[in-house]
Amino acid sequence: MKNILLAAFLVASMVFLASCGKEPAKSSKPADSQQNASIESEDTTVVNPNTEITEDEAKKIYPDLFRVPKGAKNIQWTRIEAPGSVDLPIVELSFDLNGNSFSAREAATGKTAEYAHGMNYEWTAKEPFSFTDKSGETVSGEYYRYNGEEECADLCTWYDANAGMSYSLSVTADSLDGFDLQAIVEAIAP
Repeated sequence: MKNILLAAFLVASMVFLASCGKEPAKSSKPADSQQNASIESEDTTVVNPNTEITEDEAKKIYPDLFRVPKGAKNIQWTRIEAPGSVDLPIVELSFDLNGNSFSAREAATGKTAEYAHGMNYEWTAKEPFSFTDKSGETVSGEYYRYNGEEECADLCTWYDANAGMSYSLSVTADSLDGFDLQAIVEAIAP
């Protein structure tokens, strides 16, 4: 038995040592198409979950889409493959407004609120907020703030139970004193 285990170990060691000298597999894709492509090597393939899309493509995923606020610049729509139990992709609207960069995400989450906002802070404040959407309905959500020494972050999350949609809007900056994220929520909410 010991001889069999020793022989197996030696064979595995030789295979490992022989493979150490191989060059990684070369991709046949042109360099400019790598942004949305898979990252490939000899042993693994990792799929990039983010794909830049047009506003029309975003509307095909979610017809009742975020509204781009007046004065927004550097507008970008992104399709993010959904993590966890979210069946449809997340649609993200990124834009710059009044010197700040914002990220708004929406996802069909069914009967429960699930937020894939992508922020990982130890929030220093959390409080409820509400606003009136474009149809005149009152919508409730949560407002979060992080005040750090070098960076601050604001996040609003809300859920539309009738549509089964979860939403978030976030911003980071050096300072967010006096900043009203709820006004931006009201400007973009579907």
